[in-house]
Amino acid sequence: MSQPPDPPASAAAEHPFTAVRVTRSFDEVVRQLHEGLLSGRYSPGDRLPNERELGELLRVGRSTVREALRMLELQGLVEVRPGRNGGIFVAEPSGRNVGDALETLLRFRPPSRAELLEFRVSFEGETAWWAARRATPEECERLLALAAAVAEAAAGGAWEQLAEHDVAFHEAVAEAARNQVRVAVMQAINHPLREGVMAMGAEADASVRGAVADDLQAIAEAIRDGDSDGARDRMREHVERNPAFGQPQT
Repeated sequence: MSQPPDPPASAAAEHPFTAVRVTRSFDEVVRQLHEGLLSGRYSPGDRLPNERELGELLRVGRSTVREALRMLELQGLVEVRPGRNGGIFVAEPSGRNVGDALETLLRFRPPSRAELLEFRVSFEGETAWWAARRATPEECERLLALAAAVAEAAAGGAWEQLAEHDVAFHEAVAEAARNQVRVAVMQAINHPLREGVMAMGAEADASVRGAVADDLQAIAEAIRDGDSDGARDRMREHVERNPAFGQPQT
């Protein structure tokens, strides 16, 4: 297949892309576009060159450019809009994108229960500490409502219902911490967390159910009262009490 012609000098100077001259052109196109988008040259909402123009700048075929753009769109870096006013635009960064990428990694390389516990004890404890400093009255009400829902499920509901409310509570604490990195990480570990909580169902007698409900009530109250140290300590105790995760690695 013949290479597209060299782009005009003025066009090449406007963008951080150079001709691709390696065997694995697709990987190189993705790399250049990725680095160009993260270089600070572009802002969210900026329009990028179209497929033909990118092909000329990179000296690859449009099909290669199109596949690379699909990859970047899945990563949440670009948005391809159809129609007369469409085009290729730089996407607004989102913690959800980060969480999705990390979740995918954890699904392919699942952490052990001990590894997840070790991480959660410190991470969620500190997240609760920040939530106690930053939570709005509305967020505190949501935490108290979720704690009450867990208590209701613990008193006679299905374990699956309790587990869903429990996971939602941990996500709500992260949101109350007002830190998009913490929210993204919490969303990323949502799947292994849910699996761990669900695994407790077979051995979760009334005392275990009651302990989970009491823990979340204490955490929610500490956050509502602005008791950062208390929220952190109660969260750490709650995570460490979970028998589904075994003991942390030393």
